[in-house]
Amino acid sequence: MTNESKNILLDNLKETLKQFQNYLVLGLLAALSYFLLVLSKSETASVNLQGIVSANSIDKATASTIWICVFWFLGALATYALERIDRICITYLAIDTQKLSEAKELVSKFRNRKEELTDSETKQFTEVKEFINEHYTRLEILKAATTFPSIATEVYRLVRIAPALISIALIVLARIKIWNSNIHSDVQIYEMIILILPYFVIAIQLLKSSLPIAKPEKFQTKTNDEK
Repeated sequence: MTNESKNILLDNLKETLKQFQNYLVLGLLAALSYFLLVLSKSETASVNLQGIVSANSIDKATASTIWICVFWFLGALATYALERIDRICITYLAIDTQKLSEAKELVSKFRNRKEELTDSETKQFTEVKEFINEHYTRLEILKAATTFPSIATEVYRLVRIAPALISIALIVLARIKIWNSNIHSDVQIYEMIILILPYFVIAIQLLKSSLPIAKPEKFQTKTNDEK
């Protein structure tokens, strides 16, 4: 991978982190707006969300439908952005698991030998060290890149998952508030599950790690002379 390709991937990573946070925060605002609309006794409402949608003095039912659609759409976009973050990280690391495993076995073999390495073995060992060093250099650069301030890179789990969980809670409470006894309960439950599903996936993903990246098993490399 060329340096230009690496720089493009890092730029894409920062932009995707930014987009993910924007979608998630806007989704939270949409959930809050919908919740407040449900509590409101007014028959008309306005819908306005940062250039995404804007409508004034429309009936409450239409406004509710708009907020629900915007909420789900933003959740879907945030879920997609989070998946792209994962893919960009893996692409940047360009992990060749088979080669890494072979390198590990070779290092272990050389470390356990008591006699000195031959010239060909020394050359082979040097190549393996260069491969490993290159990989961990990329990993360190990637870790530095993920210091970019974003919900996805937050260290504390509660902070990472809070926006998604609050969004889910607001929608669930709003749907309970407008529960219609004339409509079959199963239908309303399925609708609720579909609405909160993107945010539930986000919460699960962010609960696992502050940034889902493939991390190879760490192992040290030492020549006989270094022991």
